[in-house]
Amino acid sequence: AWLAIAVILALWLAAPSRLSWARRAVVVLGAVMILPNVTAMEHGSLQLPAFFAADTYRNYLSPNEIVLPIPFGQRPGGAQEMIWLAETDMYFRVAGGHVGWVPRVDQVPVTRSLISNQPGSIDPGDLQVFLVTHHVGAIVVGGAYASQWAGLLETTLRTQPVEVGGVQLYLVRDGVGVPVPGPGPSSGIP
Repeated sequence: AWLAIAVILALWLAAPSRLSWARRAVVVLGAVMILPNVTAMEHGSLQLPAFFAADTYRNYLSPNEIVLPIPFGQRPGGAQEMIWLAETDMYFRVAGGHVGWVPRVDQVPVTRSLISNQPGSIDPGDLQVFLVTHHVGAIVVGGAYASQWAGLLETTLRTQPVEVGGVQLYLVRDGVGVPVPGPGPSSGIP
């Protein structure tokens, strides 16, 4: 449709006649429309937690382990999991990992609540199903989100997290939390 509109406008502008005010307005409007939106290029500052910056994650996560990151998704302040992945050279995988639209199979209440950062709207049983279905081995909660998500995660997983490197870490097996071992070579999930 846009190509057809562009061709029609080009033919109209190329027609032999005096350049009327309408034609001038179309040209100016077209020029304005292709200017970049510099305000959309502004980025907030990103603080990479020491858990990832100092390679601490290697002591707690196994290679290719599936992690549920919080914050989750593409809302403002979200998609940090993509930065975490990039900084770790894709050491782990992410449950979700959507950078645009969410596939229909993942459009469930838990995913919507994760994206909108609303832990109070998630049923602990639904979260357990999500963790099992997505084979989640660990949940990594960014420091600013820890207190907001602690109640739901501690209730669902029946365990306390370990605070390490600016994140809270919960290890998961079969939708239930497991004690987080101290740092060591690839502690991972037993």
